[in-house]
Amino acid sequence: MNFIKNKVVATLSKILILMVLVQIISPSLKAQDTYDDWGTIMSLGLSKDITDKVSLIWQEQYRSRDNFSTKELFAHSLTATYDLCKFLSGSLGYQSYQYNSEDNGWESRQKYLVYVTGDYDLGKLNMSLRERYQDTQWRGNKSFMTKKYIMSTLKGKYDIRDCSFEPFASAEMFSLLNDSPKLDKKWRYEIGSKYKINEHNELDIYLRYTTSGIYNKGNEGKICVGYAYVL
Repeated sequence: MNFIKNKVVATLSKILILMVLVQIISPSLKAQDTYDDWGTIMSLGLSKDITDKVSLIWQEQYRSRDNFSTKELFAHSLTATYDLCKFLSGSLGYQSYQYNSEDNGWESRQKYLVYVTGDYDLGKLNMSLRERYQDTQWRGNKSFMTKKYIMSTLKGKYDIRDCSFEPFASAEMFSLLNDSPKLDKKWRYEIGSKYKINEHNELDIYLRYTTSGIYNKGNEGKICVGYAYVL
């Protein structure tokens, strides 16, 4: 029975990773009128379990674009998570950030976020599905602007015995709720690993690739490194 279970887990993890790799590569091969832009995401985080069910995460983030040459974003965020039951959690988040718009230069923006995440262990493989509502707000040249998204993320991570690395892969779909959702469908894929330095220090090292919607002419790649201190 354990042999069959291990085979299923190994097969599922390989399928997920292969799916993400294929989806990353295929848009570049198919879209002749798009280009790929590359940049970085660097983050510093602080997390704390307040109770057995409640945790808080504070994060500072920097992003670049235009093939690493342009500062894109400086962000500050706070997220609170509550474990509803063994397999389900809910989160509320707020992010304040400065965004370097290609049209208007630096703008002050903010995001309000609501998450619901369900996860299930299949031996060493953990599969999770996260639904996120995101409301982004900022003041444009003439009026107040807002974009509301539903973002669905399927993620798999694998626990390697006696190893500090925990590889993961994910696929995320964006659906714009206002201003014609069908025109701004896009996908985001990530593949990488968490590295646990010790009890209090962790690193996330991963590659992110986002395919463009109609409003965005180019696909976007990010090389990402995140550090978190666990209190």
